[in-house]
This record gives sequence, C-alpha cells and structure tokens, in this order.
Amino acid sequence: MKKRVLLVISFIVFLGIGSYAAECSKKLVAYYTYYNSTVIPYNKLTHICHAFIFPESDGTVTSPWGYLEPSMNSAAHAAGVKVLVSIGGADDAAKSNFSTIAADAGLRQTFATSVYDFISTNNYDGVDFDWEFPESYSDRANQNLMIQAVRNKFNASPDPAHNYIISMATSSGDYRGKYNDYATLSNYVDFYNLMSYDYHGSWTTEVGPTSPLYYFDSEGCVSDSVYYMKTTRSVPAEKINLGVPFYGLTYFSSTALHAYGSGTQLAYSTIKSNYVDSSDWTVKYDNASKVPYVTKNTPPGIIVYDDAASILLKCNYALKTQGLGGIFMWEISHDEIGGNHPLLDSMYSAWSDACPVATPTPGAEDTTAKFSITNIRICPNPIKKIGKVHLTFEIKGYQKIRVTIFNSNGEKLRMFEAAQTDTSLDWNCGTANGELAASGLYVAMFEGIDSKGNIFAVTSEKIALSY
Repeated sequence: MKKRVLLVISFIVFLGIGSYAAECSKKLVAYYTYYNSTVIPYNKLTHICHAFIFPESDGTVTSPWGYLEPSMNSAAHAAGVKVLVSIGGADDAAKSNFSTIAADAGLRQTFATSVYDFISTNNYDGVDFDWEFPESYSDRANQNLMIQAVRNKFNASPDPAHNYIISMATSSGDYRGKYNDYATLSNYVDFYNLMSYDYHGSWTTEVGPTSPLYYFDSEGCVSDSVYYMKTTRSVPAEKINLGVPFYGLTYFSSTALHAYGSGTQLAYSTIKSNYVDSSDWTVKYDNASKVPYVTKNTPPGIIVYDDAASILLKCNYALKTQGLGGIFMWEISHDEIGGNHPLLDSMYSAWSDACPVATPTPGAEDTTAKFSITNIRICPNPIKKIGKVHLTFEIKGYQKIRVTIFNSNGEKLRMFEAAQTDTSLDWNCGTANGELAASGLYVAMFEGIDSKGNIFAVTSEKIALSY
C-alpha cells in the first residue's frame, strides 16, 4: 500500500526591525518546549529558554529528536531576543546525572566543553541550568564547581562566548533552595528564574492554587518566596525573575478551596475554553491568594488557575513593588488560544509599564509596514515520494527572499533565493548532494532581506515527510 507524504505546518513569525522588549533592562523570559508548536510573539520577549536537553552521566549533553529549531533561533535573533538552551528539567535521571557530573573534576570539564560546543554549533546565546534539585551539601559545593567550569570555558573561548548567558531555575523555598550557594553562584550566574509556582499539586492534599500571591496555607506563597530570595538568601533583586504559571490545577472530587484533594495540572488555554467559558461552571475569586477559580457541584469539581488579571497583579508585584529583574512563565504555549496569548499580553503590559521604551520619532520611516511575508502555501499535500514541494508566498518591501531547508538536527539541506518579483519556489525533496530526503521533520525558513542585506522578517514552516 502506498504511503502518503504529510505536511505538518507550524508558523513562527516576526515582522519588524527588532524587538522593543530587547531595549529594556528588565527581562521578560519565555520557557518554550520543543514539542509544542506555537506562534511566538518575539517582539514581547527578551529571552527564550528552550527546554530541554539532557545531561548524560559521561558529562556530555544530548538533545531529543526534533529539539533543534534553527528557524526559531533566527527569528528570535532578528527580533533582538536571546535564546538559551535549557538543560535538565523535572527529571530524576537528569538530577542524578547532574550530581555525578558535578562531583568529578574530569566530568565537569567534559560537561563544560559539551555545553559550549552545543551552544556555539547551534546558534544559542547561553545556557539555563534546571537541576531539580541538589539534595545535599555535597551537591551544593559541587554545583558551584560545575557552573564555574562552564563559565571558565566560556571565558576561555573565542567571542562571542565571553557574552554567553548563564541562568538557573531555582526552588521557591528553603527545603530545596538551601542546597544552592547563591553567594558563590552569583559570581557566575547572570540571573535566576524563581519557580514561584507548584505550591500545590499532585503531591499535596489540600485544594489550593499553584501560585498564590499571598498567604493561602502552610504550603507557601509567592510573596514568601520573594522574601526568601531577597532577604533570607541576599540575592540581588535585579538577578531574580519571578515565575508565573500558564496552567492551573483541577480537582474533580472536591467543590471548595481548602478541601481534601490532589491537583492535576491543566493548560490555561484548555481551562479557559472548556470550563471558564462554560455555563456549567461558576467563576469565583479568592481574595487571600488573589487568584480565580471555577466550581461545579454535579458532578463535583473545582479548578484553580491564573487569568490575565492575576498574572498582571503578580508581575506588577515583581517589577514595581519588589523591583525584581524580570518575569517569566512556564510555558508559552499553554496560553495560546487561536493565535492569541492573553496571559503573555498581561505580562507584557506589566513589563512595558515598569520599563518604558522609546517610541519612534514622529515623521520617522515606519519600516514595519514596509516589510511582510504573507500567504505562504505548501502544495501539493500529499506528494509522491519522487516529486517536489511547491512553496508560494507574497512578499513586500524586500530585495529578495531566502528560503533554507533544515533537517531536525539543524543541518542545512538546501538554500534558495527568490527575487522581489518571484512568488514561488520548488523543493524536490532533495539535499544539496541530490539525494532524496528521508522521512522525518524538516523546516523551511523564509528570510526577507532588504537591499542592504538586513533581515527584517523571519517566517518558518515545519514540513514532516512520511513515506
């Protein structure tokens, strides 16, 4: 039986000459997971933490299949956004391997070299460590040595390695946080992403919010975590980014806050579409934690979540009240609803208010309006194994469009250039050597280039060939 070629499309678009967000000293950071296709509003971000690659026990780092998205890095850079590779995550094997690597001088050096090679080869701007979590005072001392080794490797390498960023995801309290030596780490770490969420979840037994701003119960709250970092641990405010969740917790055997129950995480987009907007559920607000929730009596259920208003309150608390260095979310795809990002928009509103940026001078040329790449189509769909992909598009304001085909490892297969008057290109599913591309995931990256060679827009299409 003949198998068909499927074309899976994902848009990652930036239009304009650069991100206003990149001009601000405050940070607006997005965690992005490789397996979630989403429209990324680059002009509302300063940094992206691309999650996750894996620390192996031999000191090397590896990335999962499909992780590399060179078009995302290019689009971010065109917008002035830094992209960090995140290592680790909430993974027991990663935690164990971090401990092994950090405890051995040889493995630390291997690790530092492997991290540097991954960043420099794949066009990243630094590394985000997500060791969840060091569990002993030995881990605490060894973590210092491991991150120092990475910073030393950057400093000893050719430019731009001297400017590579090191960030860390950190615990919200002392139970785990005591095994971070912030006084030493701050010599090497540029900023900390404070995970001020997960105060409740599947591991707790009381119905409550994942991120209460103020005291809700003994599980802790955001304001306590900020006090812990700034006052108890003396971390400079400008090095702390406050985390907000783009997900909530569902309890389908309870109907009230503080009742017995363990929560299950659910993305905000699903909560909004399936529950908040449903006439079967009643929206309520908890004044103690400053978060909304919805309830239903038959069958029983309660969902505690953050909406645009509670996110705005947290971000204003972080940036204005506490003077922190930035804000971030886990993770950006969880609030995508029909191409809109209501929670990110709320974060951006708080960020813009806390750190105003320059506006264009009256009478200055509006370059954003001049440049666009639109109406991209890939056809036919499906195609035969021996055939070609026909790419059509509309362009405005460019001297030429460059289209580059990458495989899932970030390797360049083909490059095409179209003149300003062209509206289509063909890819014969082949490589530069004339070989037929194998089944797998590919990315077609479109770059709009003006007469001076400047890139003013980047758009990408994902293509999955399955013979």
